Amino acid sequence: GCEECRRELAFWSAVGDALAADDAAQPIPVDQARVWGSVRAALVREQGGLAHHSHEGGRRMSTQTQHTPPPSRVAGMPPAPSRRRPIAAAFAFALIVVLSVALFGVVAPRLRHGTSQIGRGLQPTATPTACPPSQLSASLPANAELFSISMVSARDGWAVGQVWDPAHQDRPPQVLMMHFQDCQWRQAGLNTAPAQLTDVAMTSPADGWAVGVTLRPEDISPMWIGEHILLLHYHDGTWQPVALPGNPDALGAKIRMVSPNDGWLLVDGGKSHPTPYAPAYSYSLYHYDGTTWSARPMLFETPSMILSDIAAGPDVLWIVGYETGASSGGIIARYHAGKWMTWGGAIAGDATIALYAVALSSPDSVWAIGTHSSSAGIAAYHFDGHIWSLIPTRTPTPTLGSYSATVLPAGDVYTFDQTVMPGSSPIEHCDLTACQTKSPGVPDVTGIRELALFSATRGFAIADRYYVPEAPQSVLLYFDSGHWSAIPTAG
Repeated sequence: GCEECRRELAFWSAVGDALAADDAAQPIPVDQARVWGSVRAALVREQGGLAHHSHEGGRRMSTQTQHTPPPSRVAGMPPAPSRRRPIAAAFAFALIVVLSVALFGVVAPRLRHGTSQIGRGLQPTATPTACPPSQLSASLPANAELFSISMVSARDGWAVGQVWDPAHQDRPPQVLMMHFQDCQWRQAGLNTAPAQLTDVAMTSPADGWAVGVTLRPEDISPMWIGEHILLLHYHDGTWQPVALPGNPDALGAKIRMVSPNDGWLLVDGGKSHPTPYAPAYSYSLYHYDGTTWSARPMLFETPSMILSDIAAGPDVLWIVGYETGASSGGIIARYHAGKWMTWGGAIAGDATIALYAVALSSPDSVWAIGTHSSSAGIAAYHFDGHIWSLIPTRTPTPTLGSYSATVLPAGDVYTFDQTVMPGSSPIEHCDLTACQTKSPGVPDVTGIRELALFSATRGFAIADRYYVPEAPQSVLLYFDSGHWSAIPTAG
């Protein structure tokens, strides 16, 4: 229950998530399994000595451990030859096995999915290896628009969006769900009409969530606009709709899952006009506890505030956006330990205009991306757990805003401007020293929407072909260590 303990738990949870994500993409060397098997056998033979070293090591690692002798010890007397030594030895032995799992991936992938085989010795188990790029293909239908992507391993992931033909605007958009298996992206899942899905967040190959909106025709034009939230839960191989309390009106939503039992949902309720010159924006925040979604108040929110993006970790939620009223400028809000904290106006000494994306790799490494008034190009801000810093942009380019961001395990970030025009598809890569503009180098691609990693250096992205109003079409890209390639589209 102490604050220090909660911070420690959040830190190690983030470390564990990062190790598990990296572990899922790395093949297990058999020689490592043999080495750790030998280590374990040696530890069994030396349990007595191990108990002593475990006690001393634990004391060195902790800053909040024993400050007084244990009750069973009397000053000046040696430790009694009780059962504590074999118990401590067994504990230390188990600790070493757990560390070998976390650090070297001997059995962790199977533990994550409940299929581990633990016997008398360590048994190396296979993890999904990445598909060779030559084997990748995507069966995207015509007029497919993908908005979000989530990977759970090198061989499993989902992308969601809609299928809509603007040449036949009277026909409503259809839900589009693409599943990646056997090195191929194929259409799958629920066919709900009229609706679209705007975000997806998978927690494992067997569990995840997708969110979007049901649609209705606009009153004064042949367009389709959001009406109510469409929330879907993937469990045991099927997608099922889940009712959200109040069934709120919505234009869109964003979802972030920390684990199967912890997630956040931000619902965009749209804009109203209490007065002709003072629009009001409405948002709702929900938290998932493993059983139900419940509404959470946003104490920092004002009617003139636009909320753009969310990011979540253990015991922390980040929200970014911007004020449109008299105190215009970027807004950053953090929810931690039951309290809200906000930054606004001049962040890191810079007069922000708007913030569009937020992403984190740990509680002490958070990125907020937007625009500022001091120069052209993006505004990239990094939070180190204490303060925000503005990262300089080496090659500033004009921008219209509306970004997405993906943090790499090393702590650097890729940002994508989703509003670029044909002939330009810039990518910003930022580390703690600077941001540099890059290009995917893929013909006919513009406006990368999102990148989802399945390892430290590889993943998939969704992008758009050149903007053609009569025939919108998304394309899937393969990302490998900063290099991009289009995945061939099968009929």
